[in-house]
Amino acid sequence: MARIRLRRVAEQMKQVIARVVTQELKDPRCGFITITRVEVAPDLKTAPVDFSVLGSGSQKRNARTALKSARGYIQNRVAQQTVLRHTPVISFKLDESAERDVQLVQKINQIVESDRRAHTARAIRSKVAAGSIPPEVIHEISEAAASKEFAESLAGLLMQLIRENTTTGPHPAGAAGSERACLQIIEAELKRTWAGEIETELLPMGREIQNDMASAQPNSQDPDEAPGSSEQAHAQRVNLLAVLRSVKSEDAQPSNDEEIKPLRLVFNTHIDTAPPHVPPSRRGDIIRGRGACDAKGQAAMIVGAFQLLKHIRDQLGVRLLRDICAQFVVGAETGGSGSLSLALRDPFAFDGVVVCEPTGLRVCIASPGTVGYKAELTAPPGRAAELAADVVLALEEEGRSIRVESDHPLVPRSAAYTNHDILGPFGTAPATAPRLVEVEISSAELGLADIRHAAERGVGKYCALYGDKARESDPDTGRPAIAEHFTVERSAENSFLLRIRGKAGHAAAPALCDSAVTKAAYVVREFSELRASGKSLDVALAGHCGDEIILEGAQGFLPTHKLGQISERVDSAAERGVHTLCARAALEEGSAAVKMSFDSRQRAAFARDPDSALAVYMTETCKRAGPDLPTPAASYEAPSDASVFAELFPERDIVVFGPGRLESAHPPGETNSLKDIARGASILALLALESAGFGS
Repeated sequence: MARIRLRRVAEQMKQVIARVVTQELKDPRCGFITITRVEVAPDLKTAPVDFSVLGSGSQKRNARTALKSARGYIQNRVAQQTVLRHTPVISFKLDESAERDVQLVQKINQIVESDRRAHTARAIRSKVAAGSIPPEVIHEISEAAASKEFAESLAGLLMQLIRENTTTGPHPAGAAGSERACLQIIEAELKRTWAGEIETELLPMGREIQNDMASAQPNSQDPDEAPGSSEQAHAQRVNLLAVLRSVKSEDAQPSNDEEIKPLRLVFNTHIDTAPPHVPPSRRGDIIRGRGACDAKGQAAMIVGAFQLLKHIRDQLGVRLLRDICAQFVVGAETGGSGSLSLALRDPFAFDGVVVCEPTGLRVCIASPGTVGYKAELTAPPGRAAELAADVVLALEEEGRSIRVESDHPLVPRSAAYTNHDILGPFGTAPATAPRLVEVEISSAELGLADIRHAAERGVGKYCALYGDKARESDPDTGRPAIAEHFTVERSAENSFLLRIRGKAGHAAAPALCDSAVTKAAYVVREFSELRASGKSLDVALAGHCGDEIILEGAQGFLPTHKLGQISERVDSAAERGVHTLCARAALEEGSAAVKMSFDSRQRAAFARDPDSALAVYMTETCKRAGPDLPTPAASYEAPSDASVFAELFPERDIVVFGPGRLESAHPPGETNSLKDIARGASILALLALESAGFGS
C-alpha cells in the first residue's frame, strides 16, 4: 500500500510541475522542457524531478538554470495544488535517457535507410552492367558527341554566350540586360532543337530571396553607384527554366526491380561570370574567354545533352519516360541566387539535381561551404594599411585553425580556404584571388635597401606558410607562376612604391593561387613592427586616402562545421586583429574598430551518400563513357549552388559535375575543352536515359 501511495503522490506532483513549467513560467530559457519522472522518497521528505530538454547543450544548461532559479515558486505551487501534510522538497535532474532513446531510434532508422540505399545501389549497378541501354543507343550517342559537326555547334553556341558580358561591371542594370540576352540565346537554341516539344520560361528573380543569407544584391564595381540601383537591377534579373516533357510508351520497361524508381532530374548551372569580361577566342579544341569554364561552358554542355537526346529520338525513336528540367540561373558570381529563387518556387518536382560546375568530369557528392564577409575598418590617422594587415593575418590564423579541426572522408582540408579578394582599391571580384597590391612607404630614415630588406622578410614569412610561386610552374604556360613577388622603386624624395604581386585564380583553389592581399599583409606587418620599434615611417595603400577601408573575402569550411560557427569565428578573429594593432602601436582601445557583416556568399557545406541513386547512376554512366574518366564519388573543391538544394531538399539526391578545371575558372586566361564539353553532354544524355527510363 505504501508503494501505491508513493506512486500516486509522484504522479500527482508530476502533473502539477509539468503544468507550472509549461504554462506559468515565462523564462525563455526553459525552451522545450518535458517532466519525465518524479521519484518520491519513502519518508516523503524529498522528490527528485527528472526533466528532458529538446535542444543543444547550451539550451539544456539554460533550462537547468531556469528551473533552479524557479524552484521556490514551483515548490509553492506544488504545495498549493496537492493534498499533502508535508510537501516533499523538489530538486531537478536532467534526464538523458529520453534523448538517448531518440538517438537510438535515429541510428536504427539510419541503418535501415543505409541498407535500403545499398540494396538500391547494387540493383542499379547490376542493371547498368547488364546493358540496360541497348548498345546501338550508346554507340549513336557516342558517335554524335564525337563528331566534328557537334563540336562546331558547341563552339558556336559557347562563343556566342561568352560575347555577352555577364559580369556586373560598373552598372548592375546593364548586367541584367546582358544576362537576359544570354539566356535568350540558350532558349532559342533549345527551341530550335526541340521545335515545339520543349517548354521554356524566363522567370524573374523572386522577392522572397532578398533577405536570404544564400543571396545578395548584385555586386557593383562602381563605388559611386547610387543607393537602390542594385535593388532595381535585382528586380530586372531573370532565370531560364526549360522542361522537356516525356512521352509515355506501353513498351517502356525501365526496370524489373521495384527498388529502382525512375528519377525526375534537373540539370542546373549559372551563366553570370566573375569580372573582368574576357571576349571569346578559339585555338583548335580550346575555347578561351570569361565563362568558358565557369559556367557558360556548363550551359553549352546541358544544351548539348538536349541535342543528343533529340538526335537519338530522331534516329532510333528513343523516348524518355520522365520529364527532364534544365535551369539556367544568375547570381552565383555576381550576387543574388537564381537557384534559390527557382527552388523556392519549386515549379518542377524532381528527385535529383545535377549542378554543373567545372569538376574535371568528376562526379562530386559533397562540397565545402563558405562564409563571405565584409569588414569595414576604421583606423587612427595614418594606420589604415596597418589595421588591414593585422585583420587579414588574424583571419588567416583563424582559417588555419579551422583547417586543422576539419576532417571529412570526402572533402579535403584544403577546401577550408581563407581568401581576401578585395582590399580598398585592389581586387576585382569576389572568390577571386587578387594579383596586385601597391603599398607606399614614406620615410626620411629608411633607404631603398632598407625597404627592400623589410619587404623580403615579409615575403619570406609568407612563402614559408603558403609556398613560393616564383619557384613553381604554371600548369597552363609552363613558366613560373609569378615572375617576382614584388618590385620597389623610389617614387619621390623619401617615398617608395612597393608593387606586391600574386597569381589570380579561383579562391577555392588556393594551392594554385597566390593572394597579393595576404602577401601584402605580411609585408605591411614588417613595416608596422619597424615603426613600433622607433623607426620613422608611414605606410599606406596606394590610391587610398582616409582612415576607413573596406576588406572583403571569404572563409571556406567542411561539413564538419556549421555556417553559424564559422561566422562567429571570423567575427572574433577580426576583432583580435584590431586588438593586435592597438597593442603594438600603444593605441587606446576603441581608437581602431571593425564592423563585420555577412550578407553575401553564404553557402552551407554538404555531403551526400555515395550510394544515393543519382550518384550511382552518374558513376556507372561515367564508367560506360570511357575508362579514362575519374569515376569514384568525390568532393567539389568550391562552394556551389548545390548547397542551396541540399539545404532546402535534404532528402533529394544531388551531384556536382562538369567539364573544365576549377583552377582555370577565374584567371584572365579562362579556358575549356570542346572535347570535354561534348563528353559531358554525352554523359548527361546517357544519365537521363538510365535514370529516367526510356521506351520507343
